[in-house]
Amino acid sequence: MDKRSTRRSANKGIKREKYSRQYAFSSKMKCAFCGGTIGRRSWHGNTKNKKVVWACITGTKKGKKYCPHSKGISEAEIEAAFVDAFNTLTTSNRSMVEEFLQNIEETIGESTVLKQLKKLNDEIENLNYKLGKLVEMNIEGIINKETYEEKYHATTTELERAKDDLNGLDDAYEQEKQLKDKLRSFRRAFDNNEVLESFDREIFENVIDHVIVGKENEDGTTNPYSVTFVFKAGMESEEDISAKKAKGIHDKHSDIMYSHNANDTFTQQEMLH
Repeated sequence: MDKRSTRRSANKGIKREKYSRQYAFSSKMKCAFCGGTIGRRSWHGNTKNKKVVWACITGTKKGKKYCPHSKGISEAEIEAAFVDAFNTLTTSNRSMVEEFLQNIEETIGESTVLKQLKKLNDEIENLNYKLGKLVEMNIEGIINKETYEEKYHATTTELERAKDDLNGLDDAYEQEKQLKDKLRSFRRAFDNNEVLESFDREIFENVIDHVIVGKENEDGTTNPYSVTFVFKAGMESEEDISAKKAKGIHDKHSDIMYSHNANDTFTQQEMLH
């Protein structure tokens, strides 16, 4: 309790999220085999052997033949796997993660999306003005019908192109804003916490984008007990729960993968994906 109090004091001033979802993993986990949602279930309810597990909804509702490879994984094991994955980031891989974050933040900071948006809005305003003037000239008989139709068609075509470009940039700008929010959320938790001793929903919510349960290996085999945490900053950390169960421990040797090489120069399009 003292340690949790200390961590929360260090985070003082950070807005606390009021969770709309009942459980931390709700709507966060996807099945790697069928793409379905992973849902919460209770095994052996009302008995001393009651166990909370998360399993593929497709398999549990439609039948095992619709998702034959998925297995139920206990909530406690997923929580422990997250603790291991987060601690790996904040300890042995901390310097790599810091370099990775700085690279992304610098790339976003150099974004030209806002400038392009302003340029396109100005262009659209100018084209609309040109259309208005053409209509006036046509009404007043300043230009003949053929010239009017030719210029009107060319201007409207250019206007539609500019509007299409603007819509694409609006999407890019919204994605960029979402990425900034995700990075901000991740960095708060990453900077203010060093080692977790137990599952912390607040930290989980701040750093995890989604979780993939299960894995199809390149050799065609499957591992239903693989849990991959996809962090908001772009890294992925795979935890093999079956291997940990065999060892009887939760070690700190999860595989950390990066969606981008920390030494690469990212383009805006790469960052948004």
